Amino acid sequence: MSEQKSIVDREVIKNLLYGDEDYLDEFVQVSIISFTEFKDNFETHLSNRDLASLRTTGHKVKPVAQMMNLHGLLDLYERSKIVIQDNLSEDELNDVLKKMNSYCNTLLNELSKLIEST
Repeated sequence: MSEQKSIVDREVIKNLLYGDEDYLDEFVQVSIISFTEFKDNFETHLSNRDLASLRTTGHKVKPVAQMMNLHGLLDLYERSKIVIQDNLSEDELNDVLKKMNSYCNTLLNELSKLIEST
């Protein structure tokens, strides 16, 4: 069984903070709040096929997700917009939703562990 690579890279976050460890906990705590809100809103807006609200939700976290190299989240977000724009099936929608929930749960778990380890 291969070990899954972490989503969160502590060094990337540290570099975002110019190497200042003192702000790591604060950054991570704010990130947990932000990504929890994103996860909840993403599910609501994708389920409702509300593209405008989904975009608003995505734009709030996209810059931080890009800086943290969260490519999985960004890819799923882009896929979700296609699901709505192309009116893809409920199975496609549910697949994206399931994958995003799993990704976000892993992300939030890893962020929480970062706080515990400092």
